[in-house]
Amino acid sequence: MGWNIVQLTGAVRYDRFHLSGKGNNEFSGQNNLPMGEFHARRTADAVSPKVTLALNPLEGFQLYGNYGLGFRPPAITETLYSGSHPGLGFVKFVPNPYLQPERTYGWEIGTKLKYHSVFSKGDHIDISADYYDTRIKNYVGQTLITARPGPGVFPPIPQSGYLFRNMAGNTYTRGFEGQVRYDSPFIFAMLSYTNSTTQLPQRDYSGYNQLVTTPPRNVMSSTIGLHLLDNRLNLGGRVRAATGTTGQAIGRYGASKRAGYVVFDLFGDYQITKRLQLFTSADNVTNRHYYNNALATIPNQGLTVMSGLNLAFSN
Repeated sequence: MGWNIVQLTGAVRYDRFHLSGKGNNEFSGQNNLPMGEFHARRTADAVSPKVTLALNPLEGFQLYGNYGLGFRPPAITETLYSGSHPGLGFVKFVPNPYLQPERTYGWEIGTKLKYHSVFSKGDHIDISADYYDTRIKNYVGQTLITARPGPGVFPPIPQSGYLFRNMAGNTYTRGFEGQVRYDSPFIFAMLSYTNSTTQLPQRDYSGYNQLVTTPPRNVMSSTIGLHLLDNRLNLGGRVRAATGTTGQAIGRYGASKRAGYVVFDLFGDYQITKRLQLFTSADNVTNRHYYNNALATIPNQGLTVMSGLNLAFSN
C-alpha cells in the first residue's frame, strides 16, 4: 500500500519443520534421554508476520522502520549429533532431540540513499545505515557438562560432553550497521561497519559451564579496486578487521578472550570471452594467525590462494 512518499508493506511467513532420525547416546543423566540407541520424531510450525513503513521524501532518499517475528528450528548437528571426540573417548557429543526452536521478535529503523552520476558520468553511490534490536526466546547455546566415568572405563576419567540447550529467559542482540558502495567505469569501492552487542539472560553460566561466545563488538570491511581493459579486467584489495571476542564466564575461571585482528586480501578476474572468466584470490596475504571467536581452538586459515575458471552456458 502506498501514498506517493509513504509506503506500508505487510508480509506473513509460515514455517514448518519435521525432525526424524536416530542415534546412539553415550552420555547419561541429561534431558531424560537414556543411554543407548534413541529415535526422534518431532514437528513444529510458526507464523511470522512483518510490517514495514517507508518514507520517500526525496528522490533517492528513504527512511524506513519495520517490526517482525522470526523462527529458527534447531539444526541436525544440534539435536542428533552424537558419539565420541576423535582421540578423546571420554569426551562425548551429547544429542538433544528435545531442543525447542528459537523465536525472534525484532525491530529496525534505517535509511537508504541511492544516487547516480555523482562524481562522474555513469557512476553510482549507495549508502545504507540501520539500527536493530532483536529479542530471542529459547536461544540455543552449547554446554560443557561432566559426569562420572562410564562403566568399565579404566583409568576412571570423568566423562565430559558437549550438549546444545535452550537458554531460559530472553537473549538480546542490538547494533548498528552501515555500508557505503561506489562504482564507476574505472573504480569500485565499499566500506561496511557493524557494531553489535549480545546480552544473554545471565552473566555467569558456571552452574552447567555454559560455553557461549559473543561476536566481535566491532567488525569492519573495506574494498577498493579498478576496472581495466573496458571492464574485462578487475583488480582489487580488501581489508577485514574486528575487535576481540569474549566468551561467557565459567565459574572461577572467568571469561575466555581472543584478540582482534586485521587481515588483508587480494583478488582479480579477467573476462577471457563472453562466457569464460578467469579468477584468482589470495586471502590473508600476510599469513596472520588469528581466531574469529573466543572459543576457537584452531586458528582461521592462513595465506590461501585460489584460482579457477567460470564457464557460463547461457548469454
